[in-house]
Order: sequence, then structure tokens, then C-alpha cells
Amino acid sequence: MGWKGTLRSVAAASRRAQREGERRQKLAAKLQQLEDAKNDVDNYETYIREITSLHKRVCVKPIDWSGLKKQSKPIPPVRTSENEEKARLKLESFRPNLFHRLFGLEKKRRENLEKNIQTGRQMDQDNLLADQKDFEKALAKYEKDLDHAKKLEVGDAKTMASIIKNYGKFSDIEHIGTNLSFRFEDGGKVFVDLNVHGDEIVPDEKYSLRQSGALSERKMPKGEFNLLYQDYVCSAMIRVAREVLNLIPVTGVVVNATDQLLNPATGHLEKQNIASVYFVGATLTKLNLQSIDPSDAMTNFLHKMSFKKTTGFQPVEEVIVPH
Repeated sequence: MGWKGTLRSVAAASRRAQREGERRQKLAAKLQQLEDAKNDVDNYETYIREITSLHKRVCVKPIDWSGLKKQSKPIPPVRTSENEEKARLKLESFRPNLFHRLFGLEKKRRENLEKNIQTGRQMDQDNLLADQKDFEKALAKYEKDLDHAKKLEVGDAKTMASIIKNYGKFSDIEHIGTNLSFRFEDGGKVFVDLNVHGDEIVPDEKYSLRQSGALSERKMPKGEFNLLYQDYVCSAMIRVAREVLNLIPVTGVVVNATDQLLNPATGHLEKQNIASVYFVGATLTKLNLQSIDPSDAMTNFLHKMSFKKTTGFQPVEEVIVPH
């Protein structure tokens, strides 16, 4: 092969390498595009699950007020001489050996053992003071818990409000709505107004994967949009009810979901109830919260909710608690 043939061969090989490189780049870009599409769909589906499964977890564990009422009163500490006696025993059992006598260390050794008795006595006193402080804290907590338990037993409104304020972690769950407010009545009646997020919490677009693996992005159908918003609202209401019922021993709690709705009489958006539910604790604990549909679960409770798949929520009155 002459030099021209060699040159043509080199040029052809270079073009093949270039085409192969471009093919690999396109393939890598296509794979990245498919991976991005999958991540977008996964993130979308995760978000939908998050806003419709708020009821599945709680911030506070149930407080056993009945058990706290029956707990034993703390016993005051008693001073012991454990450390002093140990040091005294070492002194009494000390027997100088040849080493001590040869180097005149017996006296020094006895003096150190006697000092250890004083140190032990001080340690015993310090331990008593520390135990006394722990006892005083335990006694204060015992008396406070006992007082709360007795007042909660008769449905004292001030005590219920205090427990919610001091034991609740509602600041940790503000993401379920924009605001929470509480009302308490003697006799164990509790009302919560949950200002839910507006329907903007539900995405306008719906993401899915095509058969090819590419991203499909289309407008969320109105009916599906409204159903998702209903599930969010009901899930948030169940979550709030669970938190309250974990904190105070009441039969049930009324949760009102409030949002800005158009008042046709004034033409203005006004804060109104879009759902009101009386959650009974005994019923709520029987539900399989990991499997329920939050909207369908409302049928287990006395509730008021005017909802249509085509139009969404309409204003409702607060549910009346049965006597």
C-alpha cells in the first residue's frame, strides 16, 4: 500500500472513531435523560405519598395519665457511709510489711489511709446531696403529674390547655397546615382549628413514564386533583387528632379544617370550615392507619364534609359533639 492508501486508511479510521464517540455521547445523553425522567417521576410520587399519608406518623407518644396517677411516691434518700466504711476497713486491715519498716513508710501510709476516711465521708455527703436534688426533682414531677392526672380525669380545661402547650410538639408538624388553634371546655371537650394549606399543595401537573421510559408531563385532571386535595386535608386532620389524643385522656376531639373559600354573598375569599370531624379515640385506635384511605376513613366518625369530585369542598358548619 502506497502512502496515499495509508493516508486514506488513517482518515477512515479517524472518521469511524469520531462516529463511535458521537454515538456513545448520544447514548450517554439518552440514558441520562431516562434516568432524570425516572427521578422526576419518583420524586413526584414520593411527594404525593407524603401529603396524603400525614396520618401515619405522630410526634408525641401516648401519655399514660392513668398509670401516672397510680405511680409510687418517690422515697427520700438516706445517707450511707459506704465510702467512709470502705476506707476505714482498709485502715483497720493495714499490716505494715518489711518494705514499710525498712524505708520508714508505715506512718505515712497510715496517715494516707486516715485521710481516705475523711475523703470517703465527704463523698458520702456529696452523694447524699446529689440524691436529695434528684429526689426533689422526682417529687416535683410526681406531684405535678398527679395533679395533672386528677384534673384531666374530670376534663379541666386549663389543665388540658397546659398539657397541649407544654407537652405537645405541634411546632414540629406545622408543615401539615399554616396554623393550629385550640379551644377547650370543661368536661373534656377539645376543638382544634387546622388552617390547612390551600389546594396549591397539590401539583398542577402529573408526571409519569412513557413506555419508552421518557417523561410524560400533562395537566392533572380536575377530578384527580380534587381527590388528592381531599386526601391531604383528611390525612392532616387525622394526624392532628392523633397528636391531641396521645396527649390528653379525652373521649374525642373535634378537628375543623379551615381554608379560604369564596363567599358568594360578598364576592370575597373568607376563612371557612371545609370539613369538621369528631374523632373518637376508641374508634381511631382500631383503624389500620397504614392501609386506610384518609377520605374514606371519615365515614367512621361523626363528620360534616361537603365535597364533590368535580367542584371540591364547600363550606360546612362545625360538627356538634354528642353529650
